[in-house]
Amino acid sequence: MLRSRGLGGRKKDRFGGGEVSPMENLANLVDVMLVFACGLMIAVILHWNVDLSKVMDVVTEEDLVEVEDLEKAIQDGSLMEDLDSKGFVYQDPETGKMYIISK
Repeated sequence: MLRSRGLGGRKKDRFGGGEVSPMENLANLVDVMLVFACGLMIAVILHWNVDLSKVMDVVTEEDLVEVEDLEKAIQDGSLMEDLDSKGFVYQDPETGKMYIISK
């Protein structure tokens, strides 16, 4: 005589019988990828001995001040009283973008 688990019996659902959604665990996979990427970045920074103390803030347009007469401001030194020179600024006439070249 055959048991119910044998050839003629019904197959038992081992995993609870609910519907299977392949996208259900995608969030966990994304979390694992983000943790791996952050760990990889930290490992590269530590391996290459990157000096993070030289990271500087980027100047926004709101921080810029328009000067009426540039030649006069340069001659009397009013622009350079409290500022340190860090390089030169060049503007591309075609695109209007400005590039800062450090000394």
